[in-house]
Amino acid sequence: MMYQDEYVSLYRGGGFWINNAECKHRKIIDRYAAQRWRYAGCLPIKLSGDSGLMKEADLVLGRPVEDEK
Repeated sequence: MMYQDEYVSLYRGGGFWINNAECKHRKIIDRYAAQRWRYAGCLPIKLSGDSGLMKEADLVLGRPVEDEK
């Protein structure tokens, strides 16, 4: 079975003392899940220079696609 991948950029903002609940990651995952996408992981894209905390990430989603034979 083949899979199709999708990458959605997510700005985390904040840092150690900031509440990141506003980054809407759950809403993004739920919206894609309604279209048969499944959350597969997260790739850090930008890190904070002073603390090394993740500031931006790509959510990785995947779904099966029909083999074209």
